[in-house]
Amino acid sequence: MSTTNQLSFIVADIVLAVAAYRGIEIGRAFTSRLYRSRATWAVAIVLVAFLSDLTNIVPFSTLLSSLSSFILLVMLILVVFVFVDVSILTTIELDFFHSNTLRWRQGRFVGYLLLFGDVGFVFLVGSIAGLPGTPAWINSLAGSSAFNAQAGLAIFGVLAYSAAALIVGARRTRDKTMKRHLLLVGSAFLLFIVSTLNDLTFAIELLNDFLALLGPCVIYLALMALSPVGRVEKEVAGKATHASEVGAAA
Repeated sequence: MSTTNQLSFIVADIVLAVAAYRGIEIGRAFTSRLYRSRATWAVAIVLVAFLSDLTNIVPFSTLLSSLSSFILLVMLILVVFVFVDVSILTTIELDFFHSNTLRWRQGRFVGYLLLFGDVGFVFLVGSIAGLPGTPAWINSLAGSSAFNAQAGLAIFGVLAYSAAALIVGARRTRDKTMKRHLLLVGSAFLLFIVSTLNDLTFAIELLNDFLALLGPCVIYLALMALSPVGRVEKEVAGKATHASEVGAAA
């Protein structure tokens, strides 16, 4: 890894650490379950992304680094998809007509089946390939570029569909704070897809460095988009507490 690449990951981790802290702080101020849920899920994604970036900075053995990077990438993909699923269902509930955005109520089940099934199958084949007594066809399948390509296409097809549904759903939302938050989340999600595709295909280092810095900044902005609501709710709660104390004293 080059010095520039390592520096970009360090800066990205600093931004993610600040985003996690601010997300926890904002989430604690909410009385609304909907907004608290948004902040909690966003913090979960930030923490997994932070750990994933950390494997690129902290020197591990080659085997441990590769294994931890793969596991954290899978965790990140799954956590992001669940978060996006919940977010899209939220936009459907917030929509006055409860429009079924891009047939998401039906498509989400296909998405879960493809995503978890494909990831599980790839992990299973990769785990047993090369072990003593493993059939030759499994070893051949694990090393096949066509097998890896179809797995990648299935996963990123699901992610692209969910990103499109999230952005379309967010645009229909009348709640301006939630709309801005979800549009930024959708943008960060698209950056994540482009970054991972670049890692698996062209591996353009300059693009990688740029996306490694831009993604965490967009996530931070998505969390901060919720802060006005958190601040208002905290002030309202503070005034209510003060009023009750005054009433008790009287």
